[in-house]
Amino acid sequence: IYLYLLALTALVVSCDDFFEENIQEQGVQVISPIDGFSSPLQSITFWWESLAGATSYNIQIVSQSFNNVHKVWADTIVY
Repeated sequence: IYLYLLALTALVVSCDDFFEENIQEQGVQVISPIDGFSSPLQSITFWWESLAGATSYNIQIVSQSFNNVHKVWADTIVY
């Protein structure tokens, strides 16, 4: 019974690690570059307003549009 209580206590105490707040519905406000920006440069710096509770951001860059993807230029996670 002691082992059961120990396991149950460990599960209850560590539950916060398993539940994350869903922030998917919140939009990220991009500061730069502006929508439709085009440049011949190979390096472009992206800036955005941070979201409360976010620990990482999934960056996806495509040509054409997300509804009509011609080429995926980047699909990465930024911490």
